[in-house]
Amino acid sequence: MITDKCKSDFEVWLKEQPVAPYVQMFDSIPLIVQQSYLLQFFDAANIYIDTFATFELDGDFSYFDLWINTECVTNKGFKTREEALTEGIKLANEIYNKNADR
Repeated sequence: MITDKCKSDFEVWLKEQPVAPYVQMFDSIPLIVQQSYLLQFFDAANIYIDTFATFELDGDFSYFDLWINTECVTNKGFKTREEALTEGIKLANEIYNKNADR
């Protein structure tokens, strides 16, 4: 899900967390746990990933929008929060790596 400088910095960050040895088994833990750690890592790097549920006028759920920092990066909508977060992590990875190149 993450690559390059972002991945190496994340592994260093994860080793500093008071958790099981997730660096060695990160790809084997449930996706929701992976996402949680990645969201915390990106928060520490000032890249904030948020999802917002959108509802129809009758109150029925419609879709999730994805925001990074204060910008809506997609309004195509996602059926689940997990889909939105996965896309957000991919985009945050790109942002992190672009900033690392500067």
